[in-house]
Parts: sequence; structure tokens; C-alpha cells
Amino acid sequence: MQVLVTGHRGSIGATVTEHLRRRGYAINGFDVADGDDLLDLDARTRAAGECAAIVHLGALPRDTAGPPEKIMAVNVLGTWHALLAAEEARASRVVHFSSAQVFGFAEGEGSPDYFPVDDHHPRRAKRPYGLSKRLAEDLGQAFSERTGLPSVCLRPVWVCHPEDYKRVEEQRRADPSSEWEPYWARGGFVDVRDVADAVARALEVPLEGHHRAILCAADIAGSPEYGGIFCINSSGLVTSENIVVEGEDLPPTNFVVIDRTGATWFTVMTRLRPRFNAWRRDVADGFIGVRDGQGARIVADGLGYANEIAFSPDGRWVYVNETYRQRVSRFRRLPGNELGDRETVAELRSQDPFISGADHRSASTTLGP
Repeated sequence: MQVLVTGHRGSIGATVTEHLRRRGYAINGFDVADGDDLLDLDARTRAAGECAAIVHLGALPRDTAGPPEKIMAVNVLGTWHALLAAEEARASRVVHFSSAQVFGFAEGEGSPDYFPVDDHHPRRAKRPYGLSKRLAEDLGQAFSERTGLPSVCLRPVWVCHPEDYKRVEEQRRADPSSEWEPYWARGGFVDVRDVADAVARALEVPLEGHHRAILCAADIAGSPEYGGIFCINSSGLVTSENIVVEGEDLPPTNFVVIDRTGATWFTVMTRLRPRFNAWRRDVADGFIGVRDGQGARIVADGLGYANEIAFSPDGRWVYVNETYRQRVSRFRRLPGNELGDRETVAELRSQDPFISGADHRSASTTLGP
């Protein structure tokens, strides 16, 4: 099959082109590096020639790649030209590159409505690049509706090349704040080789109409999630408590408090890695633990993202906020720092999927006899 690939000399396009060639595709390239112009419809149509499909990667790939009017012209009108060229060549389909920036929460622009983000998430991009991709997606859908030709819109998150992993690891080791400054990318990434494979699959899968698909790895690009409890003294010296619970090193801990007897109480939100897999109401694998003269152990398990704990004034009850389960629970405190059965104090139904109502702010209003 002969395929026109625009932007075939770019960082993603080169990998896509190589991958398609290995699968037996004949590639017609169209790239600004060769003097080609995405705004030249005639040149694009000639390049499409007898191509059976078009893969449209060519674009100004970020807000800093040019003035807003140029980004809009190249990314929107350039996409329209790719669609027209496909129609003229009677191609079987168009695979168009959009971006996860269409959702409007990339690079500090906003926050998602929910996790995990899916292709049904509202598109709220307002910056030039994200908005241009948002408009280009609508062009693809209208094109398929008008012509009947299938179109696939791929929405990659941060695309990483093999050499990027070591570089990012070294950068974050040298400067941990680089992971979240100037903004946190929420760990989303996708390997460029998986992107290339997604293009091949988009060309080969039987389909009709217009389709959109986020391209994202199953895990996140984040620093390792170290567990344990750490102490800091007045001189700023940090030491680890090295707590082992039920034969396992303590997972990342949410909240720690020392009671009047000197016992250390702590919560673990979830055992899942990465932790965002537990940002759901139906996951309940958090727990309350205690370390006293008998050692460290779990005293309450099966909690929905265990957050802050607090004791009632008379010391008879231990309260815990279960963030994503959206409830406040309590346990009767038994001799030997054991806990009784869980009792529900309050169920919350917040619309905020991140705070969900059950956070530390509710503790002061729920403590009772």
C-alpha cells in the first residue's frame, strides 16, 4: 500500500515512516524540510497521487512554534488540505494526528474533570495549539460524514523517544522539582514506537466513520513511589523509620500521628502502583496501621484511599477520611491499640472528583462520642 506521510522527517514522523516501511508500506513523504508547504493544496494533491491512505503528522507542534495566526493556518488549513487531497486521490482513509492538548489541561492550562481521562472528556483547549487541534478534529469528523471516507484522529500525550528516558531520569535525580515545575504533566507519556504501531493499526483495522483515540502508556512517567515514614529534627536532619508491615516494606504513607502513649498511627492510601489507579470509588485497599511496643501491624483494612485519621476527645474512637470512597468512617479503639469494626459516620457526594468531600477539612465536624 502506498501512503502519503506529511511531516515524515519530524521526530515522530521519522519513526512512523520507518515502522510503516518495515511493514511493507511504500511512503510518499511531504515535509517542510524538503521545501514542501502544507498550505499549498496543489502540491499536497500531487503528492497524494495514487496513495491509498494519508497519514497527516505535519504541524506546528506547540504554542511556541510560531505566532497564533500561523499555528492556526498551518494546523487547521493544513489538515483541511490533507483531507481534500485524500478525497481527490480516493484514498481509503486518513489518519490525522491531534493531541491530548485538545482537552485543555496540558502544560498548566487547567485540570481534568476526572481520572482516568478517556476520549469522552470534554475538549476545552483555548490556547492556539490545542485549539487548532480541536478544530482539526472537527474537520476530520465532518469530512467523514460528508465523504464516507474513514478518518482516525490520534491524540498522543507526551511522546518519548528511547534516549529521553535516561535524560529525564538524570534530570529529575539532579532536580526533583523538575517533575512538577513549571507544571505537573500528571505523568502521562507514550513511547514513540507505540505511536508508530498505533498508526499502522489505524491504517489496517476495519472501520467506518470518524474515530478518536488517546495514545498513552499504561503507567506514568513519575519518580519512584518510595514508602515508609520519615522524621525530621530541628536541625533539618531526615531519617527513615524503615517500617515493615506484614513482611512488606511500608508503601507510601499518607498521614502519621503519634498518640499520647507514644504509639505511631499511620494511613496508607492504596497498595496500587501507580496510585492514580485508586482514584475511584470502587477501589478499597487502603489501611490504618500502628506501631507500638508489639511492633508494626495493620489494624483496619479495606479503606477507600485512607486519608487523615483523628482521635475523639475521649480517645475511644479513631476516625478516618476515605477520600475516593467519599465517606468518613470510625472504629472503636480496643485494648492493645486494636480496632473494632468500621462504622460509617457520613457519606459524601461531592462533584469534585479529586477532593470528593472526604478530606482532612471534614475531620473537625465529624468527631463525636
